[in-house]
Amino acid sequence: MPRISFKFIFIPGILILSVFSIIILKSCEKEKYQHPVVHTGEVTDITPEGAMFHGRITEMGSEDIVYHGFVWGMMREPNLKNSNSLKLGKLENETFSAIAKAGFIKGRRFHVRAFVSTPEITVYGGVISYISDGGKSHEVIDFYPKEGIWGDTITINGNYFNQDINNNIVRFDSYNAKIIKASNNELEVIVPGELDKIYSNISVEFHNHTVLHKDSFYILPPIIDSISPVSGNKNTFISIFSNGFHIADKNNRIFLDTIELEILESYGNRIVTKPSFFNPHGENNLQVKTLGQKSKNYKSFFKIEPWKRLPDTELNGSDELVSFSIGDRLFAGKTDESRGFYEYVPAANEWIKMADIPFTYPSIESFISISADSKGYLILIYPTVGVLYTYSSSEDKWTSSGILPFSPKNSSHRYSFSVANDLYIGTHDNLVWKYSSDSNTWTQLNNNLFQISACQGFAFGGFGYVMGFIGSEGAWGIVKYDQYSDSWTMVADFSDISIINPFLVIRNSIVWSMESSIIILIGISNRYILIEFLPKTNGLVFHGQVPIKRVISPFRFSSGNRGYLGSGRWVGGHNWPIINDFWEFDLDLLTF
Repeated sequence: MPRISFKFIFIPGILILSVFSIIILKSCEKEKYQHPVVHTGEVTDITPEGAMFHGRITEMGSEDIVYHGFVWGMMREPNLKNSNSLKLGKLENETFSAIAKAGFIKGRRFHVRAFVSTPEITVYGGVISYISDGGKSHEVIDFYPKEGIWGDTITINGNYFNQDINNNIVRFDSYNAKIIKASNNELEVIVPGELDKIYSNISVEFHNHTVLHKDSFYILPPIIDSISPVSGNKNTFISIFSNGFHIADKNNRIFLDTIELEILESYGNRIVTKPSFFNPHGENNLQVKTLGQKSKNYKSFFKIEPWKRLPDTELNGSDELVSFSIGDRLFAGKTDESRGFYEYVPAANEWIKMADIPFTYPSIESFISISADSKGYLILIYPTVGVLYTYSSSEDKWTSSGILPFSPKNSSHRYSFSVANDLYIGTHDNLVWKYSSDSNTWTQLNNNLFQISACQGFAFGGFGYVMGFIGSEGAWGIVKYDQYSDSWTMVADFSDISIINPFLVIRNSIVWSMESSIIILIGISNRYILIEFLPKTNGLVFHGQVPIKRVISPFRFSSGNRGYLGSGRWVGGHNWPIINDFWEFDLDLLTF
C-alpha cells in the first residue's frame, strides 16, 4: 500500500486574530474600571452666616480622587456647572465637611450634594435639601481694567459671589452686563453696548442686595481703525471701521474737517457716510466723535480731482490746432509746415502718427474742424471760398469733398455742429446750411431767427445747440435746433453770470459734449470757469474755477464723460508763449 503522510497547515490570519483576542481579553480583565461612590450627609449648623455640609466616601474606586467638595443651589440637582461650589482638593479622609458662607437666601430651600472627581469623571452624592437661614453678603473689592469700550471683558474681584451666573446681576449704571464667568471671588462681564455715558458705576446684585464699587468705569474715545476707500468725490460712499462706535447712531458723529457728515448706515463696527464738503487742497481729515469724545486719531480722505495733468503732447510748436473725435477715437493735428496729425489713445497715453493734414495755416484765413458719427471734417476758409476735406479714420485718408456753396468767412458769427452723419454750419447772415455726407450735398435750411454772435456750436441727444449773444440786445444764452421741424428755441439764459467782456469770453470758450451733459469752460482773465449745461432740464450749474490756465486756440476733444484739452498759448504770459500742457477732465469725478 502506498504510504500516507499528514501535514499541518497554518493559516496566519486566523492565528494572529486569535492572539489579539487573547490579549484584548486579558487587557479588559486587567483594566476594569470602578467609580468612586460618595454619600451626602445632613446639613448642620444652619445660621445667618451659612451652613456646614458633610460628605463620606463609601467606595474609593479604581483611580485617585483629585479633588472633592460640595455643590449647592436652588436647583433640584445642583452640579459644578450651574451651582455654587466648594472644592477641597485631594481627599485625606473618608469623611469630609466644610462651612459654606455665601450664595444663600434666608428662608429659601436649598439643595446640597457632595462630590468627588477623578481624572476621568465627577461623581455626585444624593441630594439633601434644607431651609437656609442666610449667608455672607457678597463684596466687591475691585475691577479691572477700569477703562475700555463696549464689548470689552471686565473682571470683578470680590468675595461671596454666587457661582451660578443666572443668580448675579451686574450693572453699569442702569444697564445690565452679560456675565460670562462666575466663581466665589470673581465675575467676568461684558461692557453693555447700550451704555451711553463716558463714566459709569459698576454694581453687583444678588437677591435684591446691591453692592456698588467706588471707582467709575471710563469709556475710551474711539479709534478709527481704517476707512475704505481712502479717496473719492461727493458720490463716494465711505465706510469707517472702529470698535468704538455706540450702537445708537445719535451718539456717533462723523466730521470731514469741520463739516459734519450724515450717517447713512451703521453695522456695529462700521459706519457708512458720504462727503458733502471737500478741502480745496485735496487732503481732508475724517474724524469720529462718540458720546462727545473726539477719536484719538483721524484718517485722511483725498478728494479725487476731475482734472488730471497728462504728459506733454506731440503737438508743440503750433498754436492753431485741428481736433475732433470720431466715435471713441480722438484726433488732433498741427497746421504749421509739419502738418502732423495724430490719434491719441487714452488707455496707453500714446500718440500715434496718422496721415498729414492737407493744408498749412498761413495759406488760408481760418478753418473749422468738426466730426460726425463716422468721419472727421475740415472746412478751409479762403478769402472768397470754402473747401471741405473729409477724413476717413478707417482708411487714415484725407479726401477733398468739394467747394462750399456759401462763404462762412466771418468767424465771430459762425458756428458748427453735427447730428448723426450731417454737418450744420451757421453763417454771419443767419443762414444755416446742412451737409449730408451720404450724398455729398449741401442744403440751405430756414434762417436762424436768433441773431447770434460770438458763437459756439455743439450737439447733444440728437439736437444741435448754439451758445452766444442772442438777439439785438445781446443776451447771453443757448438756443436749440430741432432738425425734425427745422426750428430754433432759446433754452438757457446766462444773464445771472456776470463777466467782463463776455463777447471775447464766449468766442474763446471750450465746449465738450459729454455722455450726460455739456461742459463749458468760460475763459475769464487767465483762468477758466466751469459751467455745466444739462440739456434734459435746460439747467445751468456753476462749478467755479478750474485748476488750469486759460490758453488761446487749444485742441480739445471728448470721449464718453472725459474731455481733453491741450497746447495753445498762455493768456497774459510773456509774449503769449506756446505751451504743451495736456489735461484730462472726468465728468464722473466732478464734485463742486
